[in-house]
Amino acid sequence: QRLAEKLGVRAAEASVLVIGGERYYVTRRFDREVVENRLQRLHQEDFCQMMSVDPEVKYESDGGPRFADLIATLRRLHVALGETLALIDMFVFNLLIGNADAHAKNYSVVYHKRRPLLAPLYDAVSTAVYPDLSRDFAMSIGGEMRMDRIGRSSFARLSEECGMSPQLFLGCLDDLSERMLPAARDLAAELNREWPSEVYAKIVSVIEQQVKTLS
Repeated sequence: QRLAEKLGVRAAEASVLVIGGERYYVTRRFDREVVENRLQRLHQEDFCQMMSVDPEVKYESDGGPRFADLIATLRRLHVALGETLALIDMFVFNLLIGNADAHAKNYSVVYHKRRPLLAPLYDAVSTAVYPDLSRDFAMSIGGEMRMDRIGRSSFARLSEECGMSPQLFLGCLDDLSERMLPAARDLAAELNREWPSEVYAKIVSVIEQQVKTLS
C-alpha cells in the first residue's frame, strides 16, 4: 500500500500501529465518510458482486472475470476515463510487485452520492515472495497467466481484448516500471529502519525481476 502511494497509484491508507506493545497492521476505511460530524457508510461493491459472479469462482482460471470484463463493467457504469486508467494502474502495480492473488474481489467500486468511483487499491501483497504459493496471475494477460511468461506482447493482446489502445497499456507499464524499483528500494530502507525484516529485500528482488522481464 505504501509503495502504491509513493507511485501515485490510488491506494487505501495503511500503517503499523503499536498498542499495548503489540503491532497491528491497520487500514483506514474508504467506505466511510463524515457528513455533518456523523460517520456514514458508503455503498461498496467488488467486481464479482457487480457482475453477479459467485465468489467461489473469483479467479479467471475457475471461470471468474477476466480483466477485460472489469473494463467492460466500468464502461457500463459510465465512469470517467480517469477511473479506468486508475484500474489499469492497479492491475499493472499488482503484476510488478508479484501479487498473483489480484482477483476480481480485490477490485471494487465505491458510490459517492450515487456516483460510482473506483475504490482505492487494497489487499496488495507480494505473493511471489512465498515459494509455496501459485505463480499464476489471477487474471490472464493476453492469454498468459504465468507471471514469468507475461511480456510486452501479452499487454498488447490484452489491450485488444479490452478494446483499448496498446500504447495506453504499455505507457502505464513503462511509467510504473521506470519509477517502481527506485521507490521500492527507498521504501524498503525506510521500513527496515523502523520495522527490521528480511522480507523487504525479497519484495525488491521480485520487483527487480518483474521490471526486467517487462522492460
